[in-house]
Amino acid sequence: MARYGAACTGIVVCVLLCVRLLRAPDAVGSAFYISTPNTSRHRATVAWLKAENVAGGNTHHVPSTFVSEEHASMTRGAAGCRLSHIDALTRVVTSGSAWNLVVEDDVAGSYGHALRWIWRIQTVAPNVGAINLYSPKGMLRPWMSFRTTAYFVTPSGAARLLAVIRANPRVPVDQSWIPGRCTWLTWATTVLFHTWTVPHGLGVTGAQSTIDI
Repeated sequence: MARYGAACTGIVVCVLLCVRLLRAPDAVGSAFYISTPNTSRHRATVAWLKAENVAGGNTHHVPSTFVSEEHASMTRGAAGCRLSHIDALTRVVTSGSAWNLVVEDDVAGSYGHALRWIWRIQTVAPNVGAINLYSPKGMLRPWMSFRTTAYFVTPSGAARLLAVIRANPRVPVDQSWIPGRCTWLTWATTVLFHTWTVPHGLGVTGAQSTIDI
């Protein structure tokens, strides 16, 4: 009888977990798209945001600029990209939305499919604050990956990412989030298990981005 009760409990838990994993979540509060104005990639990104009804249309442009910084390891485009992500994340911190989306101008894929990853990751990591939606290697991992094509982020998650970016002023934005680019203690306490990378959340168009050249 006890075994029967335990089995029934296990089945109920599995069903509830599956329902949670498959549930379609609400749209994120806002989206910030980084692009160079008056380019074909900018227009394509705006068209994608509208076609996918991203954040219910609550989208905000973050202009990418090309700057001259004394960073021998970065091009002017990479330095501008870094500043653009700092701008976007700073806006997220004060957005008041539980989740926000940040994308670059070569994003592609299904926004509805990407949304499901919030619930899937929160099921195993309730304290997650950022979810990188593009993994070049297509792997699930409890930290941010290379590439900043698209990611979901909460205000607290944005504050964590900003801390890491600012602690590594001579490193491109995506590289600053991965192990080895900052002290292991800083990295482990700031982004490990608070940020995740998922496979095939969103993809890239294959067209050349205009924000990091």
